[in-house]
Amino acid sequence: MNRLFVALVILTLGTSINALRRESDPPGERLLLIHADDAGLCASANRATIAAMETGVVSSASIMVPCPGFEEFAGYALSHPEHDFGIHLTLTSEWSDIRWGPVSDVAEVPSLVMQDGTFWKTANQFAEHAVLTDVEKEMKAQIDRARTRGIRLTHLDCHMNSLLRRPDLLRLYVRVSDETGLPMRYAKRLPDGWDRVLSREVVDEFYAQLKVLYARRNPLADMIEHDNYDVPAEHKRSYFLRVLRNLKPGVTELVVHCCDTRTGDWAPPDAPRRQADTDVCCSPEFAHEIDALGIQIIDWNDFARLAAVE
Repeated sequence: MNRLFVALVILTLGTSINALRRESDPPGERLLLIHADDAGLCASANRATIAAMETGVVSSASIMVPCPGFEEFAGYALSHPEHDFGIHLTLTSEWSDIRWGPVSDVAEVPSLVMQDGTFWKTANQFAEHAVLTDVEKEMKAQIDRARTRGIRLTHLDCHMNSLLRRPDLLRLYVRVSDETGLPMRYAKRLPDGWDRVLSREVVDEFYAQLKVLYARRNPLADMIEHDNYDVPAEHKRSYFLRVLRNLKPGVTELVVHCCDTRTGDWAPPDAPRRQADTDVCCSPEFAHEIDALGIQIIDWNDFARLAAVE
């Protein structure tokens, strides 16, 4: 897309673009969607996600419908339709001290659960056992529950990348996105190193489905940055600043995980890293760096508009 045209489109997107942009910067060159996964996980994740959206630079969040904090976050999302909320399709339950299972009746999706009725712990276990009809039923049940609560949804993404473990699961993911009218998180190429983690069949299917999504005008990121998840808490600040300074032209989705560990509520075992994500995203320094570099902050609504005119 022509840079001047991108600039004109971005300038018409209104207040959803981060107000920190300076008029002297060349608009439309580097677009950054800062997205918080795992809203609805628990109270500590909800508080931090809300803070990062209201006082920080997080421009989008996705909600875990089966989790204990869903109703609390759904109430917030319903009363704040100006924000961007997607569904974080959740088909695994990875921790031992807090568990969750399907929105669907367990008897209707038996391949998705362990003996105790909760989801499998890992994405590989899920992929080993999951029957496609059960997966489809649960995906749509999660979307329907959020819509029934009145949440204005903007997109789909997937917890622990569980739907990228088999070619048929990936095809289903793309189909459900189409049938529900919700764009899905996808990039123009696999992240570095993923071709060594995923099977050859899944890699081939990824690029086959990429053609489908191109034709559908699904928003496609030039890069999705979620390698930061495993960065130690004490290195998060320098890591995120380096991401900003190395940002390439195009659309980058920066995926973070927010948590507030300071109130004594339950928090996941990786909470220190999540707290560090929150601290960085709420820091004036990070916002100033985005401004100083002339980076445009967008949300999924902006992203969809750009995809529609490309």
